[in-house]
Amino acid sequence: MDNRKLLGAKIAEYRKQKGLTQNELSEIIKLDPKSLSRIEVGGSYPSLSVLDKISAALNIELCKFFEFDDQTKDMEQLINDMSKIIKGASHTELKTAITLLKTIIK
Repeated sequence: MDNRKLLGAKIAEYRKQKGLTQNELSEIIKLDPKSLSRIEVGGSYPSLSVLDKISAALNIELCKFFEFDDQTKDMEQLINDMSKIIKGASHTELKTAITLLKTIIK
């Protein structure tokens, strides 16, 4: 996973821990919700100014957004685990799994 996606995932993780939606955080930091969404999915890097605002709004030290090592390893393991499960699934099971994932991951 590239650094943009890792950074975005960290921001989303901390936002969710604080119980905020993207719209709520966007309003607090005065940023367009679409811009925050792009940042969280790794479509763009936030400016230092925006990152500083996010950090302040979430009450998280700025350096915490860049602690990727464990998350990278965890993500790789999760992907490997999912890959093993998918290989043994039937077409119907895969369709059900995709429907469930879409419901869980918004």
